[in-house]
Amino acid sequence: MSIVFTPKIAFNFGSGQVEPVQKKKAQPMKYWSNVELAKLCDLRALGLSYSDCSKMLDRSKSSCQSAVDERSLYIRIMRAREKLIENVINPKESEK
Repeated sequence: MSIVFTPKIAFNFGSGQVEPVQKKKAQPMKYWSNVELAKLCDLRALGLSYSDCSKMLDRSKSSCQSAVDERSLYIRIMRAREKLIENVINPKESEK
């Protein structure tokens, strides 16, 4: 048995030169309008996932999550959900 280690995988790091890192340009900031926030709240009240909401609003999933979180829209979503449930349980006379 030999004490010297002989690797079985070829040792090659190419030329040994490091290529410069390509930095991505920052995307321009796209602010949420009140109409988009209302749509997001309505979609979440219907029980859609952030992923589904993002596809419908042409936003990223994380953008939808942070919009709800940063603006504390949880109560607004909960109230919209309660209204939807109330409309199903007690429909108005004109809607029959």
